Amino acid sequence: MKYINLSQTLSSSASSQIFSENDLELANLVLIEAKKEMHPNIELFASINYIRESQQFLNEQLMLAATSKILEHTDGVVVDEVFTNDHHGLNDRFLKELSMSVGQKHLIIGPTFSQVPSFLQSKLIEELINFDVSGVMYDVRKNDMEDYAALQPLAKLLMHVKKRTSIIPLVKTKEDADTLGKILPVNVIAIEE
Repeated sequence: MKYINLSQTLSSSASSQIFSENDLELANLVLIEAKKEMHPNIELFASINYIRESQQFLNEQLMLAATSKILEHTDGVVVDEVFTNDHHGLNDRFLKELSMSVGQKHLIIGPTFSQVPSFLQSKLIEELINFDVSGVMYDVRKNDMEDYAALQPLAKLLMHVKKRTSIIPLVKTKEDADTLGKILPVNVIAIEE
C-alpha cells in the first residue's frame, strides 16, 4: 500500500506528498518549486484550489495558470473546484481544459468528492474517468475506521471503479490508514498528518 502525505512544509521528505496550504488550498508557487529542488526524489503533487476568488471564471483561470507553472516541478495536481449544483454535477468545460493542461501527469480530484450524494457518486466517477482523472480522493477523516456502515459508500465506490482509476481515501493518521488498509482493498491512502 502506498501513502501520500499532505504537507505544508519544505522540510518534510515523505516519499509521496501533496503540497498545499490548509484545506488543500493552493500554496505559494515559489514554495512548490523549492520543495522539488530540496527533495528531487519525492513524488510531488500540488493542490491548485483557490477558493478565495468568488468569480468562477477568474478562479478557473487562476487554477489553469497555476497548473501550467507547477507541472514542471510536480507529478500532478489535486483540484476540488470541479463540482457544480451543490456537488450534483461537474463543470465539464473546466475539467476538459484542465485535463488538456495536465496532459500525461496526474489529475486527482480532491476530497470534496465525498460530498457528492452517494446515489450520484458512481455516475460522476464515470464522467471523471472520461476526463482522464487518475485518482479521486474520498474524505473519511471523521469516520471511525471500524464503523463498516460509515465506510460502505467508499467500499461500493472501490468495487465500482475496480482498476480504472484510483480511489484515494483521506484519513487523519497513519494508524487510521493501516486499519483502513486491512478492511478495504485500497492501493493508495492519503494521510493528513
